[in-house]
Amino acid sequence: MHALLDFFTPKSQTVTSTVSTRQDAPSISYSGISNGLSNILQLTDVLRSRDFPGSVEWHSEDGDLPADISLTGTSKQGAAAGRRELVLPFRVHLVIPTPDLESVKNAVSKREQPRFSLSLRQERWRSRIITDEAEIRQFYLRMHLPTMASRHSEAARTETLDVALHIARRGGLFLAESSSEPVAGCLFTHVGGVFTTRLLGVDGGADEHYETGAFKSLYYMMLQHCATSSSIQQMDLFGTEAFISKGIFQWKRKLGAEVQPAPNHFRHKFLRLKVNQDKPGVRQFLLRNPILINTVHGLVPIYFFEDGDRKPLEFSAKFRGLDRSVHIPLDEFMSTDGNICRYVATAPDWFTKVDQPNRKASAHERMHI
Repeated sequence: MHALLDFFTPKSQTVTSTVSTRQDAPSISYSGISNGLSNILQLTDVLRSRDFPGSVEWHSEDGDLPADISLTGTSKQGAAAGRRELVLPFRVHLVIPTPDLESVKNAVSKREQPRFSLSLRQERWRSRIITDEAEIRQFYLRMHLPTMASRHSEAARTETLDVALHIARRGGLFLAESSSEPVAGCLFTHVGGVFTTRLLGVDGGADEHYETGAFKSLYYMMLQHCATSSSIQQMDLFGTEAFISKGIFQWKRKLGAEVQPAPNHFRHKFLRLKVNQDKPGVRQFLLRNPILINTVHGLVPIYFFEDGDRKPLEFSAKFRGLDRSVHIPLDEFMSTDGNICRYVATAPDWFTKVDQPNRKASAHERMHI
């Protein structure tokens, strides 16, 4: 995958992802802003694999029919979404206000609060912030790179060591340590009252550090640090794609994060999702992967449903600032004039309170970096 990502770099290049062993799997293409290959297209491969596992192939379009679903990264929002089209933010940030520890605790989900409180009381893990370059190099090589390799295999891509060191100079390395040695860590920046998490990892990339609670404790201790520091007003959990079904999106939701526009150049970039073929596999992908879209009302979660059946949500969009979602009949979206603008504009008919999810994700999925 590394070679493919290095090859498919021009902005004009259209790359199509298919599951060669599954004829019923929807094909998905990406073109536009080059960041989308390593972020968007790899993510949609993961999301699609939940229902259509198999061998994935990337290839360049050469004039054949367009993919079943086309994704286009652009720096221009342009006109309103057209037929069978949605306009998403290219990236959003998940941010936790940290005025004090009590406010932070209250914002954590009810299910997560006992774990959060227990983690802060117990002495199994302790935190340490370091800026020593040698220790940061060791973290990068012993924790971050192995973690990325364990999570993403050959598709793993991350910042270089030089970039990691530059990040640390604007903040440092936050470590969670056992009685004997560091077990998890996160490079962060601290600029203008904002503590931003960047590169994470666990010792050797081993799954045992997720099962023992070390990785969660790292987040809890960083939250405690931010909430008790007079120089920090927010903890920015960094950027993510606007697919609500993404594992890390759901995990950070439970920490009390609110969705905000990206604070950098990504604020002015967008992702246009267009459905080109009405197929069962395409419908399955849309039903299983709710998204955030840009509207005149701001960011709005979109859920599709079929046959008048609004099933309990698998993936919750219950974020601070996103207390309403739009449920749209998929048949109407797929119709000749399939445009969702009228559903968002006529909110009383289609806005509903965000429901609680009915699906329990695995520990591996919850912690997916």
